[in-house]
Amino acid sequence: MITSCRAVFDTGTLVSAALRPSSASERALTLALRSGLVCADELTLQRLRSVLASTRFDRYLPKRLRMAFAGLLSRNAWLCPVSLSDVSAICPPGRDRTIRALLALAAAAEADVIVSSDRYLLARKTWRRIPIISPDEFIARYDPVYPGFTVTVLEAAKAKWLFPLRKSRPDGSEDRRHEL
Repeated sequence: MITSCRAVFDTGTLVSAALRPSSASERALTLALRSGLVCADELTLQRLRSVLASTRFDRYLPKRLRMAFAGLLSRNAWLCPVSLSDVSAICPPGRDRTIRALLALAAAAEADVIVSSDRYLLARKTWRRIPIISPDEFIARYDPVYPGFTVTVLEAAKAKWLFPLRKSRPDGSEDRRHEL
């Protein structure tokens, strides 16, 4: 089980998690939110909001639910400050600015893992000793197979009820709940 894993998700994986309930991306994000720490920065959240606001996704999910997903993530993620100088200092420079921004976030947050669906990043395997893995691999590595983990991020956004970040464990540890 993850106890203090700091995970950084790329924007494509977050969009996939928002649009495809029960996908590997969505399950990995739910697992990371519940039992680890999802790291984000303002640039990543702003990019996510702008992509999810696009009308091209209306056929998959209403805009209201897409924005609720972005709001839920912004309230439950650990915001790590990343400056433009941090992004430009990434060497060797990535394929584009969004890749450099993701790597700068991982460095600033001292991430334990980068979860990505991007083939370019996945081909690297690691960056500065931080493993770069797919959502499926994240689930395979970190899923505690705990039967209480049934509510997904998207279901919480749809239901508009309290989203449990941590469930009661048999050892008696406390629940932490945040409103949607």
